[in-house]
Amino acid sequence: MDALVAREMAAFEGQAKQAASAAQGTDPAPLNRLGVVYARFSRLNEAEKAFAGSAKIRPNAPAYINLGNVYLIKGDYGKALDAFKKASAASPRSVAALAGAALAAFELEDKAAAAAFLAELARIDEAAAGRYAYLSSDSGSRAASSSAANAVAWEE
Repeated sequence: MDALVAREMAAFEGQAKQAASAAQGTDPAPLNRLGVVYARFSRLNEAEKAFAGSAKIRPNAPAYINLGNVYLIKGDYGKALDAFKKASAASPRSVAALAGAALAAFELEDKAAAAAFLAELARIDEAAAGRYAYLSSDSGSRAASSSAANAVAWEE
């Protein structure tokens, strides 16, 4: 099984690296896609470097959202919140950025900030805000937030 995963990873990694090289540092998307490949195979340190490289080429919401997701998984909620705020600045109507910011703020035990991010999310997408409503309640569950952090969606 490990050999199969290694072969699959090598194929995806090779394609992503080739695209990133072809972009010659002018397009952030290929590095972001490389980060997604790493993240999907739980290579979070390599994913973090690729996402940071993508954001360095040009600030972009997908790279910052993905960095936030990496930090959530690693339990570095302060860095996660910073990344999600940058994603929201780059794309103010991003559901993923606002939901991630609310989750990170909740983990930092900043209920006021979590509620503010959820209120903004509700203005954009009520259904999405409803999925995260537990973050603004006094009975918000750490187990639920931990489960949410481990079920991140990678932005391509």
